[in-house]
Amino acid sequence: MAVYVLNSWSWTMTNPKFGDCHFEDLSEEEFDREVIGAISCIGNPILAKVLELPFNPQYIDLKPGDTALVINLSGGRLRVGDKSFPDDVDVKYTKVQLQEAAAI
Repeated sequence: MAVYVLNSWSWTMTNPKFGDCHFEDLSEEEFDREVIGAISCIGNPILAKVLELPFNPQYIDLKPGDTALVINLSGGRLRVGDKSFPDDVDVKYTKVQLQEAAAI
């Protein structure tokens, strides 16, 4: 069972492509605790720097038992040199767990 940190979510990340996922909103503090030891798959270099995680864009294949910690930004933009989230950026943290999968 692996835990990944992502800056986006897609059903194409699950294997097989159909299954039962549990989505849970997290606070920033919960996200910070859960991210310890997780595999960074952050595909935005500025976001990786703000989160102090490795920049590591890669394709993942979630399997039953795996967890994705997803950070979504909306509103504003991160700019080169940012060390924290600007005031105009809304941040949402979500935990996605692939609980079981069934082929259809």
